[in-house]
Amino acid sequence: MKSILLISLTSISLVGYGQFGFDPIVTNQFREVSFTPTGHIFEDHFFLDESEEFTNQISPSNIWFSGFDPDNGYIHSGETFYSFNPNFNNEFISGPILNDTGLALKDASNYFERVWIISAEDFNAFKENIENGISSLQEIPKDILEWPARNNPHFSIGVENGNILNQELAPFFDNNGDGNYNVLDGDLPLFKADLSFNSFNEVYSPEVFAFSVYNDTRFESSDDFKMEIRQSVYMFSCAEQKDLNNTVFTNFSIQYKGDKTIDDFKLAFWEDSDVGCNSHSMGFNKALNSNYSYLENYKLSTCNNFSSDDLDINYGVTKNTI
Repeated sequence: MKSILLISLTSISLVGYGQFGFDPIVTNQFREVSFTPTGHIFEDHFFLDESEEFTNQISPSNIWFSGFDPDNGYIHSGETFYSFNPNFNNEFISGPILNDTGLALKDASNYFERVWIISAEDFNAFKENIENGISSLQEIPKDILEWPARNNPHFSIGVENGNILNQELAPFFDNNGDGNYNVLDGDLPLFKADLSFNSFNEVYSPEVFAFSVYNDTRFESSDDFKMEIRQSVYMFSCAEQKDLNNTVFTNFSIQYKGDKTIDDFKLAFWEDSDVGCNSHSMGFNKALNSNYSYLENYKLSTCNNFSSDDLDINYGVTKNTI
């Protein structure tokens, strides 16, 4: 196994809402974003002063890979618009790649066609439950109990795959230091990879976080990278921190599990952003390594009975301020 990279991407552009019914939805009182278990981030509510009004925006996005194999053959993994058509094969499939075989799990969709979502309320209640002594597994939220981490005895990957996932996957705080996740040992899910805490009491949760894992081995061909992507999406809710509250963080932990050398490897983040109901423009800020979308004449944009003239933000609306 070759571990290539760990990257973090921060999304602070306005993304779309409600056009294609994506599920599940991750939300704080300021934003809503939804995505598929295979990473396709799509929809968003952008609330105004915690009201029910929102902008009408669309911004499908996904991750891309490219490179060359030892025979100088071009390899590419990535998709643009996600399709719900069962007769159409999207690029990525849910689930991890097994370390010992380099292949996806058998019937992986039975176990990984889901997104694990944990709220701060559930997280803090679980910590308190641990401190007071867990009396029943039924007291534990399902996504905490079944967090897809190494050797979790409460999350099965099926008899055909050996029942228990004995390899690194979802990040967690290892309370007793045994290397395995078990809620009964006081282990805690973490909202992103490479977090470090010195004690149980230090571990915290943002307002909400979500985890999913997927890979590019759908076609089982030489054109596959055999990339495993572990995706964490999280949002905060902090007093007097409007920019932070309106930010959707997306962290990708990516592992290459192929057995051939890849030359000239490139990674990109594809996005098709639309702002409001009208045509928009795109910009790029080199100093911030960021792109943004905006309306040239946003005061004229009205949709869903909401006028963009009421939107009290700068980023993604005017091209002079980010």
